[in-house]
Parts: sequence; C-alpha cells; structure tokens
Amino acid sequence: MKRYFLGILSLLMTGVLFVSPEPAHTDGLPAVVLNEVFWMGSSLSSNDEWIELRNTSPSPIDLANWRITKFSNNVEVPMLTIPSGVIPAGGYFLIANDPAETSRLNISPQLVDASVSLVNSKLQITLYDTAGVLIDRADDGSGSPLAGDYQSGAVWKSMERNPSGSDGTQKEHWHTASTSLGFDDAEKEYGTPGSGNSNLPPVISAAIPTDGVVGETVNVDASETLDPEGDVITIQWDLGDGVIAHGATVAHAYTAAGSYQITVTVSDGMAVSTFSSTIAIAQVAESPSTPNQSVPSPESANTAPVGTPSTPETSSEFQTSKEIRLNELFPNPKGKDAAGEFIELVNEGAIPVDLRGWKITDRVHAYVFSSSLLLGPKHYLALTATETHVSLKNSGKQEWFLADPFGAIMQGVAYEGAPEGKSFSRSGNEWFWATPTLGTANEVETGEKEAASDDVESPDTEAPFIPLEAIGRRALRSDVRIRGTVIAVPGSISANYFYVSDGKTGVQIFSSKGAFPDLTPGDSVEIRGKVGEASGERKLNLQSADDILVVDTTELPDPLRYSKTLASGMLVTVDGNLTTKRGTSLLIETPDGIVTVTIPRSVILDKDEYAVGDHLTVTGLWRGTKEASRLYLLSGDDIVTTGTVKGARTESPAEAAPALASRGTQQITLDSSNTKKSAVFAILLPVVLFGLLGAYLWRKRRNAGMIE
Repeated sequence: MKRYFLGILSLLMTGVLFVSPEPAHTDGLPAVVLNEVFWMGSSLSSNDEWIELRNTSPSPIDLANWRITKFSNNVEVPMLTIPSGVIPAGGYFLIANDPAETSRLNISPQLVDASVSLVNSKLQITLYDTAGVLIDRADDGSGSPLAGDYQSGAVWKSMERNPSGSDGTQKEHWHTASTSLGFDDAEKEYGTPGSGNSNLPPVISAAIPTDGVVGETVNVDASETLDPEGDVITIQWDLGDGVIAHGATVAHAYTAAGSYQITVTVSDGMAVSTFSSTIAIAQVAESPSTPNQSVPSPESANTAPVGTPSTPETSSEFQTSKEIRLNELFPNPKGKDAAGEFIELVNEGAIPVDLRGWKITDRVHAYVFSSSLLLGPKHYLALTATETHVSLKNSGKQEWFLADPFGAIMQGVAYEGAPEGKSFSRSGNEWFWATPTLGTANEVETGEKEAASDDVESPDTEAPFIPLEAIGRRALRSDVRIRGTVIAVPGSISANYFYVSDGKTGVQIFSSKGAFPDLTPGDSVEIRGKVGEASGERKLNLQSADDILVVDTTELPDPLRYSKTLASGMLVTVDGNLTTKRGTSLLIETPDGIVTVTIPRSVILDKDEYAVGDHLTVTGLWRGTKEASRLYLLSGDDIVTTGTVKGARTESPAEAAPALASRGTQQITLDSSNTKKSAVFAILLPVVLFGLLGAYLWRKRRNAGMIE
C-alpha cells in the first residue's frame, strides 16, 4: 500500500510540474514568440519556408501539442500541431517545410512538417498552447507582410522580430533581416534561423542648424533617432570646435566665427550610425553705441513727445502696436551706398511705443532694437546702414519685414531693381519710387508704381494659402502658407518643431534653429514655409520665427478616437488596458492592437501610479512615421485611470473571438484555458492527498488490530 500511495503521489506531483499555468511573460513579451518568419520561399523553391519560435523565459518549455494557425481567405484555419519538443530557456525552435538536405538551410530544423504554408499577402500566423490559450501572433493579416523582402530571382529576406516587439501585429515590432546565417553558402537568402536576429544600426533623425551667430545658443536635436529593434542607444555629438557632448539634445554657443562640421554618433551597443552637417557661424552685428533718436513730423513737433530712451518704469514689458510701420527704404543713394542708405519707421498712432525687442529683417539679416527706445506719436525714425549693419541690396527681388518683440510679423514689403537716388516710399497702402524725404512725410511723385503694398501678405503672393490636408500633394520645397491651431507647442516633444491642426489633419512645423515665437495651445496661426518630409511625415520648414503670425486664440480641436488609419499630427484619445511599462513608454492594448504611449522629457509623470492591468484613457499627439507610430503624451493630466482589469496578459480564445470576428475570421474551437485547469488542480490536489493519506493510515491501523 505504501508503494501504491507513493506512486500516486509521484504522479500527482508530476502533473503539478507539467500542467502549469500560462507561460510567464518577460518585459511584455510572451514566454514563446513567433520570432522569425521566412514567408517568401528561397532561391531553391517557393515552398522552402519556415517559422522560428523563441523562448523569452528563463526556463525550458514543453511545446507538445502546441498549435499554429494561419489566415486563409479571411478565415483562421489550422496549419500544424507540434507533436513533441522542448524549447530551451532563451533558445529557438525551428519549424520548416523541408529538411536541411532539400532546402537552403544548412541547419536541421527541430520539426519538419509539410503543412508549413506561408502567403506573401494578408499574412498572419497565430500560436496557441496545448490548452488553446493564445500565446502570440505574427503580422496583421492585411496587405503585404509587415517586414521581410522578396524580389523575384534576386532577394529573399526573412521577417525578424524586434527584441522588445511585444505585439506581433504591429509593423514597428518587426524588421527585415540584414544578416545571412544558417543558409547554404553563396546564396541570396537573408535571415538567422536558429540564431539571434539581425542587428540593424540606429536610424538617425537629427536637426542641425545651418547657420548661427557667435555667442548665441545653437540647439542640436537627435531625440527622434530610433533603433529598429528597440535597443537602448547612446548619442554623442562632436560640435566641430573641440567640444564633445552627449545626449539627445545639446545647446552650445560658439566663441569664434567660422565653419564647423557637427557630427552625431549613435550606438546601440553593437552597431554604430553617424551623420554630419556643416554650420556657418557669423560674427554678431554690433548694436549702435547710443540710442537712435526719432524725428517728429513738422505738424507734431511742438505737441508730441520726442522719441527718447525709455525709463525703467516704461520698459518693464515689451510693447506691440499695429501703428508702427515701415515708411521708407533708401537702398541706392548716389555715391557709396553704405554712406547714405536708411530705413525709416513711423508711429501712426496716438501714443508712444517702446521699440525694445522689435526687429527689421530680410529673413537672413536682422536689426534688433536691443535697448528701450520710445517712438512718439506721428514721429519718424531713420536708421542708417552704419547703425544697423544691414545692407539694402539694389538688384534682385528684396523682401523686408517688421516684427514686434513677440515674433509677430506686423508688416512686409518687397521691391526689385532699385533706381539710383530714389527711395521706396509708402503712400497709404501702396509703395512708389520717389525722392527721399528723411524724417518727414513722403512726397510721392508720379512715376513707376511698384506692384506691392504694405499688407503683411504682399511679399508672399507667390506662396498661396492651402488647406493642411493639401500639403501631402504639394511638391517638396514649394512655398506655401497655411492656417491652423497649435496643438503641441515647441519643446513639448522637441525644441525644433511643433504641430498645428485644423481638426481634420495635422502638420509638423520645423525650424533647424528652434526659432519660434512664444506659442500656447489654442493659438490660431498663419505660417509660411517650404514643404518638406522626414521619415515619411510631411512638414513645413521655416526660415525664421517671422514666418509665424499669431492671429487669434481659439479652442483646441476635439481629439479623435484611435484607429490604425489615423493621419499623423492629430490629437487622439486611446482607451485600453496597460500591458507593459518600459523606459519612457507605456504599452496599451486596444481592440485595434497595441498602442505605444511615449512620455517626452517635457512631461512629468510617475509611472508607478499605474499598474499593469489598469484601464487607461490617454489623450496626446499621434505621430506616424516610417520607423514607428505612437502617441506622445503632452501633459500628465491627459492620462486617466478608468478601472483595473485582473488576469493574465494574453487573451483567451473567448476573448480573441470578437476581434477575429470583426475581421471576418472564424474562431477555432479550443479547450478551456490553463489558468482554469491550474485553479481546479490546486483545489483538488490537497483533497486527494489527504484522502489517500487517511486511507493509508486507516489500513495500517486495521492491520495492527487497532480497528475491527
């Protein structure tokens, strides 16, 4: 009886060891992942296909009776069942259609099954354990495979999983093989069957200004650099003047004029990428040693205050005014230009205005009023070339702008071909070439009229206003103007760009110098720039802060609900269960797949406030690029916990069925989950053990004569 009892006890304990709950997860990954898929066949045969599994856990896992399904005609159908086999801790399990002898493989698969059949379009394969619990999926079953490459007769490259690719249905969690291991020699197959996947170098996305001024801060930014496999990266900058700096963003001031080559080097610990660009640093133009004096008009000489440097009481804040106007430009005086050139302003208002912070610029050169100076009502102010250190050119099309201290363009004017001895003079809203009238009202002569006005939009007639959604149809580098509402301000994600939206689409506004006026969410802006593109995302490139005009303040557009078809640059709300917390990211499971929420450095958030299983509602900026699609949190207030979901991270067959049915799939009938089996087993095991122990003791006592 004792041997009988011990035998049953041994069997029960064996069951405890081998009928375990759902495999443990590591960093959001299933314990076993579909790690590599060679879906295109080889140079030998289109049927030379295989699937590689990887064990991400620290323990071996028995794969007996695990099943793999495939997508066929929008229906999930069985592909194969693994009859037996153990995948070692951290190891691989190769399932091939053909053995090594009749394929391009030069290693032996753990399982050869002629049922391996992979399609080149609408690919999706799913892995279930012996109890029918859904463990992992590869691809999303729509369009071309998420990774891998096939060019008939030339290229065969497998689809490899990223090390941190927790959701196999997301494109950003896969990459195309770049290494050839485990194949016959001298062939064209790329992949790593039975080995670690290819390591791709980081993809650098760097914003480096092309020019700057001695002593002024230059910002370089590589915060959008990504590693295809999600590896941790280090970023180093060689700023060209002997300074080496580290980090995604660096601020630096050059001490001498010259041309410098800036090089950024990014490493993922195995591969290194570099990118270089040249920046030209100019000597800063000196401001006048004494404040400029404004000249009153004759009719106001005795009644209006003369322009003088303002007192501390009047200079505590910057001032703006629509009454300050460009009045006269004199680019081509007789004799030496520098001796007689001037730019004249006028205050057409009824109160004095402090010009501190105002700017006159041609987008390349600028004169800034660095100290306080009051321009009295009805007064004129003439600035000579010796004061401003800027030159009014005589030929070609010239554009000049007047901007207030907040970066808003108050006026713009353009001229072309300056006649000698004539000034470009304003009369009302029109400009004429006329006799110079320094410090007095312009006297416009009958003569050639310039096709321009002092409207802020006059120099931009060649840059039409277009709707935001039309930027994707415009040629790169074409000049356009747009209107939109600021939804993500400069610095919220990067110092070099921000986003505007019209509620239907959004656009990135980029400046290599990071030169923007002060903006707040909800500002309605008009922007001029050149159409550009980076990582598949259209953007508008600016030349200066003067390209942005804040015209109003309005409400932010309502955020859209998340879907896979969303355009980049929109406010989006995501609802789902938190599955993983990793670095600066939160992974949220939604009915449409896993969404990565990135927490920028500008957002203060304690991730410990949120636990795996929490149901979260998150609003942020949606960005879709070639490298990845993700939601950027703009404020810690934009993430809300709306409940907690208990249980395992992988879905059961019953939970998977609605998502499959929504795509027209038919769910295969599967057994109950291992979790339920383990719970029942845990309850019954003590009862059985105590029952057997009681029976054994009772029999022993009876044999001893203690019980009749």
